[in-house]
Amino acid sequence: MLVAALSRGSISLSFVGPYLNQVLADQYPDIKLEFDTLELLWDARDKNLVFGVTNVAISKEKETIAVIPAVTVTFSQEALLTGKVAPSGLEFTGLKVLLTRTISGGVNLGYSYGETEEAGSGDKAITGATVAVIHELIAGMEKNRQQSDLTAYLDRLEIYQSGLFIEDEKQGKMWRVTSADMVIWRTENGIVGRIQGDVHIGDESINLVANAAYNASDKTTVVNTQIFDFPIALIAKEIPELDRLKGFDLPVSGDINLSLDSSFLPAQIGFKLMSGPGRIDLPDLYKAPLQLKSIIAEGHSVAPFNAVNLNIVQIQTIGPKIELSGSFMNNEKGLGLSIEGSVPHFPTNDLGLYWPYSAAVDGYNWVTQNIRDGFAKDATFRVDLPPGALQSGMIPDGAVE
Repeated sequence: MLVAALSRGSISLSFVGPYLNQVLADQYPDIKLEFDTLELLWDARDKNLVFGVTNVAISKEKETIAVIPAVTVTFSQEALLTGKVAPSGLEFTGLKVLLTRTISGGVNLGYSYGETEEAGSGDKAITGATVAVIHELIAGMEKNRQQSDLTAYLDRLEIYQSGLFIEDEKQGKMWRVTSADMVIWRTENGIVGRIQGDVHIGDESINLVANAAYNASDKTTVVNTQIFDFPIALIAKEIPELDRLKGFDLPVSGDINLSLDSSFLPAQIGFKLMSGPGRIDLPDLYKAPLQLKSIIAEGHSVAPFNAVNLNIVQIQTIGPKIELSGSFMNNEKGLGLSIEGSVPHFPTNDLGLYWPYSAAVDGYNWVTQNIRDGFAKDATFRVDLPPGALQSGMIPDGAVE
């Protein structure tokens, strides 16, 4: 009968408010918690009785930690059995989170509520939280049940229809994830989370699903995401240092793992990707675009991300199959590379299609003019070009074999 009644609307529990406020004040003397209304609700999604609380204000040591217009609370049965009042689950809707990487390299956190698309534009915006505060909020979910902290029994945090805004003041860029659903929950090994939303890159919008795990012992985070048919040329529009990718007309799918350090800054990125049919157009390297059936690439890059290490690359062209490994580096002098690979069966008339004509020009001209009408079996190659060699045309002797 109670569920049937709640299905038609909430039940006000405002008369319990003064008593609950007193219990919370006695139980958590370091925290001041205020709210306007308290209602009993039926959560149709989770099939559970929950409490709706409006205009929640949380303060600690006279400093406002959070101001939340509306939150759904599930109280811990385990805590109630020990005479405590503590949430086991919290649910928000419409929260906008802003992560800012400052020019000095620090990270600031801000959030707001409102109807606008931009973060920080709501009437109740709070910005400037430090990295230490972020760690404290996350670590609160890992605390022992016996502690008297408000979050000691918190097992699950859900944020729906939210927005995540990532601002990089160094690059002058802003990335947006909208219509995002975020869930964070406690496990035996720590804290894990999941986010799904629409990532906006330039004029494109791509649905993204990412899983994250936070390690409280070293305060690092690992984020794993899968991408499907991602137009890799979009990256060149957002990151000037990767401008060369604008010539990659390839839909890319696969796994990407991002490791964040204790300041929530990227420390390493690993990838295992596969492309569908497409082409690579690099006029300074190839006289005509390379037509490809597929590419499989596995590798990683570490901060400051001025080099990419390739463990294995398998390229299936419209003709031969090419396997290679090595690294690419980029600095103020330009692009450099050090790769080696093999081709099991190669038509010699196609050498000019796959040999970068700007690398070892004399060798390129001689080979393409004199080695014709045959096949090379189990051919190997090595290219070792220091940064800037391609741009200047100063190719060291023996750089290409």
